[in-house]
Amino acid sequence: TFTMKQTTEENRNIKKALALKFPRYQIKVRQGTGTAGGWKHIDIYTDIPEQYNESNFLHYDENTRKQFDEIKHEAYAIIKQNASLGIYYADDGYNTQTDELLLQTHGVPQK
Repeated sequence: TFTMKQTTEENRNIKKALALKFPRYQIKVRQGTGTAGGWKHIDIYTDIPEQYNESNFLHYDENTRKQFDEIKHEAYAIIKQNASLGIYYADDGYNTQTDELLLQTHGVPQK
């Protein structure tokens, strides 16, 4: 169990490490609250333009999805080096284990 001060320091370290790797991107690191207090919510706002299909739904081509996947993969490795993530067991009949982490990448909205 971590104190709020330790958690805040850990989140700062994550943000600094991600900012070093992705200096052009805006990074937000937040901690869950209440019963989700162990979860980390990390958003990476890239300079990749958003793309939409003919029905005006957000849809990325394969190359762009690969860019996002690469960013997430690199970010996840950095987060694991700088954080002690909790474990979540999904109630899916298999007790699937995952980190208490919500890592999202975002594109730049197009006008």
